[in-house]
Amino acid sequence: MSGAGDTEQPGVLIVTTSFPRYAGDFMGHFVSSLAREVARAGAYVTVLAPHAQGLAERDEWDGVSVRRFRYWWGPMERVAYGDGIPSNIRHDWRATLALPLFAVRLRIQVARFASAADVVHVQWGPTAALAGSALKGRPVVLTLHGSDTTLARKGGIWRRLLAAGLARATRVIAVSQEQVEFLASEGLWTGPVDVLPSGVPAELLERPRPARAEDAPFTYLFAGRLIPTKGPRELLEAFIEVAASRPGVFLRFAGAGPEEATLRERAAAAGVAEHVKFLGALPHERTLKEMSAADAFVLASHGEGSPLSVTEALALGTPVVATRVGALPDLLGENGLLTPVGDVPALAAAMARLADEPPLRDRLSAEGRARVLERYTWPSIAAETLRIYREAMGG
Repeated sequence: MSGAGDTEQPGVLIVTTSFPRYAGDFMGHFVSSLAREVARAGAYVTVLAPHAQGLAERDEWDGVSVRRFRYWWGPMERVAYGDGIPSNIRHDWRATLALPLFAVRLRIQVARFASAADVVHVQWGPTAALAGSALKGRPVVLTLHGSDTTLARKGGIWRRLLAAGLARATRVIAVSQEQVEFLASEGLWTGPVDVLPSGVPAELLERPRPARAEDAPFTYLFAGRLIPTKGPRELLEAFIEVAASRPGVFLRFAGAGPEEATLRERAAAAGVAEHVKFLGALPHERTLKEMSAADAFVLASHGEGSPLSVTEALALGTPVVATRVGALPDLLGENGLLTPVGDVPALAAAMARLADEPPLRDRLSAEGRARVLERYTWPSIAAETLRIYREAMGG
């Protein structure tokens, strides 16, 4: 890896278990965005990610060298991607069977590429644990994305993996203040932690919001997987409460998942089926257009790291209602519309306020864009990440 030893243009190895498989793929999109921006800022960046059937082992992405490590023959490479490693190993016997080989090959390939890097940036705590001794002797920056600390709260193997990953780190990045507090309260990490959530392209801030007619129906949007932890049932129940006294409101679900059938049945039973639209899984650009056109974005999640959908909504000037989990209090700020997890009446009240108070919508729209401009664009996050790299190298 060229650049090794050059603190002005450091050689960076990013180790991840999720990375886009093709143009437009949303898997690990935040890792590819960070890698691209760090490379644009002058670093030499190599990404090491798992292989999957049909993918090239060597690739180039916007100035980033991508290397995908093989760990079995094509159809058996099922550990990564899909619904994520924890879900894959629970529900797919091929992933469970391949996991030991995955861990061995990951460690071998990390050792191979880390020797030529100035700094190794590992994504997710368990990834650093699996890399193990291959990280020895190198400055290691570890980013915790939320799922790793959420799983660690359950104890058992996930807590041990997080602790093992942290033991390999020189510096730690979290995506929310909530994670920092968890690490400190559990005694898992006693050093400083930098809080850096996922970012968005600066161009989103330049997109104008569509003009809204005074008599236009008020539309709420959810974008994400329709799974229980994202809170779509609570969102629908809150919408039913809002719609009972405001017949001109609509709810759109952008995303697919196992909860869709249950949600459709409940909407029909409550008599709001004509006001609830299921759009299915959408291309990313279409999702952004839905966000920009919506009057409010709502996420009633039970747990989050730093949800990109919320940062994108803020950048587009769409007011957000969300639960008080993960990075959401950081993203929305002290004046944000935050509600307790599972509290349907509180969620309904916050949603109703946005429908009833145009000045509130205008204020939240302006404040959201200002917060993103100040803190959450990829160029600014890449600059902070490079600072952390150099401090890790110097330390």
